[in-house]
Amino acid sequence: MAASSCLFAILSCGRNHAKLSSSVVNLCNVAYEPKYKKDDHAYRNVNSWKSKRELADHIVDNLILNRDGLLVFNKPYGVGVSPVPTSSKALEILPKSYGYNLHDVLPYLGNSLGIDRLIVAKSSGKFTSGVLIMATSDKAFDRFKTCQRRERPAKKLTSKYLGVVMGEPLNENISESVKVALTSSPDGKTLQPIIYGNKKPALAKDAISVAAECRTLCTNGHGASLVEIKSNTTKWHFLRVYMAHKLAPLLGDDMYGSRVKYVAGLPVAMNPFNIHSRSTVSISPSIRTRLGLEEGEEITIPCHLHLQEYTFLGWNRDGSDLTVNAPIPSFFDWTCKQLNLINY
Repeated sequence: MAASSCLFAILSCGRNHAKLSSSVVNLCNVAYEPKYKKDDHAYRNVNSWKSKRELADHIVDNLILNRDGLLVFNKPYGVGVSPVPTSSKALEILPKSYGYNLHDVLPYLGNSLGIDRLIVAKSSGKFTSGVLIMATSDKAFDRFKTCQRRERPAKKLTSKYLGVVMGEPLNENISESVKVALTSSPDGKTLQPIIYGNKKPALAKDAISVAAECRTLCTNGHGASLVEIKSNTTKWHFLRVYMAHKLAPLLGDDMYGSRVKYVAGLPVAMNPFNIHSRSTVSISPSIRTRLGLEEGEEITIPCHLHLQEYTFLGWNRDGSDLTVNAPIPSFFDWTCKQLNLINY
C-alpha cells in the first residue's frame, strides 16, 4: 500500500485495517498558502461548548461502541475526568486549563443514553483527545479491568497514540524499556518526572520501568513529524516527557515542550529544573508561519496527542481481542494538512 494511502487510513474514522509502510515518508515541500481567515483559526474554538448539556451532546454524538455494558467514546481535547482545583498551581503552569470535565456531564450523558449509572474506566487525559471508556455496571467494569490485567503477562501495548512533534526522533522505529523517576529539584521546591539511564538520580523520590515504542510515520522537512507512540503507562505524563526526552517534543505541550531549545537549528536538552527555560516553548518560524500564528501566539496551540486506538485483550466471547479506533479531532487534522504531514 502506498505511504500516502496509509496515512489517509490512519487519520480516517477508524479504518484500522490499513497497514503502515515501515519506511518514513518524506513529503515534498509545497508553497504555504493560508486558506482561512484569522477569526476562523482552527485553534480558537477547540472548546466552544456553551453548556454542560452541549458538551454531553457532543460526547454522545461521538459514541464509538455500545456493547456488553461497555461504552467507548471519542473524547474531545481539553476535557478531564475531574476539575482542576482553583487553588492549584497547575492553573499557572497549564494556561489551557478551561472548560468542563466528565464528572460535570455524567448526569446529562446518562439521561441522553437512558442509562442509570456510568463509570469512567479509562480516559485519555485532559490534554489528550481520543478513546474514552465507560462501564454501565460493576460487572462490565470488572471485565474491563480483567482485560487490563492481561497486558503485562502478554507483553502487549494496547494503547496507540498519534502525535505531531517538533523535529524528528533520531530513529524511525524505537522499542525500548526506560526508567522514569519523579525527581526533586536541588532546592527541594519542585518535582519533575525525569527519564534516566542505568544510574538513578540521587534526588529521585520514586521510579518505575516503562515499555515504550515510537515510530515516525511522516516528516515534512520543515521541522515537524507525525509519530505513533505506545507505552504501558501514562503516569507522570510519560508520553509527553518521553517525546521531550527524545528531543522531539509534542506540538502544543506547554508543560514539557520547553525542555528542548534550538541552538543553530539543532535541538538541545535543557535542565528541567531551570525556571527560566520552562517559561517558553521553542517553535520554529517555519512551523509558526504554516500554522498562521504570530510570535507569542504559541500558547493557543493545543497539545497534539491523540489516543487513536485501544485493544481489549480477550474481550470477545471466543477469547479474541476487540480493537476500537477514534478519529482524530478537526484541529489535529488541520495541523497535519498545514504542515504537509498528510497527503490525500
